[in-house]
Amino acid sequence: MKVLPHAGFLPKLLLGISLFGVPGSVLFSGSAQAATPSAYNACGSGTPPSLNPFSILFSKLVEGDTFQCQDKKITIGDPSQLKLGDDGRGTLEIEWNAFPPSGFENDFFSLDFNFSPSRLTSSSIGFSYLLEVTDPRYALDTVQLDSDINQSNSADLKSSVTKQVRRDRSDITPFVSLVSDRLDPQESAGLEQLTSIYVTDKWFVGDLSTIDSFKNTYTQVLVAGPPEEVPGPLPLLGAGTAFGFSRRLRSRIKGSRLA
Repeated sequence: MKVLPHAGFLPKLLLGISLFGVPGSVLFSGSAQAATPSAYNACGSGTPPSLNPFSILFSKLVEGDTFQCQDKKITIGDPSQLKLGDDGRGTLEIEWNAFPPSGFENDFFSLDFNFSPSRLTSSSIGFSYLLEVTDPRYALDTVQLDSDINQSNSADLKSSVTKQVRRDRSDITPFVSLVSDRLDPQESAGLEQLTSIYVTDKWFVGDLSTIDSFKNTYTQVLVAGPPEEVPGPLPLLGAGTAFGFSRRLRSRIKGSRLA
C-alpha cells in the first residue's frame, strides 16, 4: 500500500525548493539594500576636530549623508548627477573661513564641487541638499554662487551654473535664483535670516566649453545674544571686498591642489 504524503508536505517542499533554488529569493532580499547614510564631522567640527577644509569623493557620497560644519548641518540628496562621468577623483569640499570678531557672523561657509574630469554634459536635475543652522543664535544672511568655466569666446551657447533656493523642498517656486557663467561668475543674494533652506544647483555645458567646478558660499548673522555682541550691518563695499577675498582664496586653494 502506498503511503501518500501529508497534505501540508508538498507545499512546504515546493516552498523550500523555491527558496534555495531560485537566485534572488526572499532569503537574500536584504543583500541588495542601498548603502546606509553616514554622519560626518566637517571643517573643524567634532571632537577631535575634523580637517578644514574637509574633502570627500563623489564616489563615497550616499543620499542622506549628513555633514556637520560648525553650526551648519548639510543633508545631501541624490548624488548620482555628481558621479556621472567621474573618474573617481571628483570631490565635494566643505570649508569654514573664520573672520573677526569671534562667533560665526562674519565667517564664510563653503561647499566646493570639483568635477573630474571637467564636466562636458549638462544636468537639468542637478544636485540638491538641505542646509540647516543648528545654533539658535544665528540665521542665514547671504548666499553666493561661483563657478570655474572654460569656454571659447566664439561659443554661441554659453555654459552656466544655476542655483535655486527654496524655503522647503515642497515649494514649487524658489525665492532665490542665481546664474553663474564665465563672464559673470559671481552672483549673490540675501536669505531673509532663515535657519533652514533647500538648495538645488544645476549646470548647462554650452559650445566649446567645460565646467571645472562650482562653489556655494554662505554667511550668517547673529539674531540672539547680549546687545553688545550684535554686529552692525556690513557695508556693501565691505561685503564686496569680502566676497572678492573669497574668490582669491579659492584660487589659491585650487592652485595648491594642482601644485
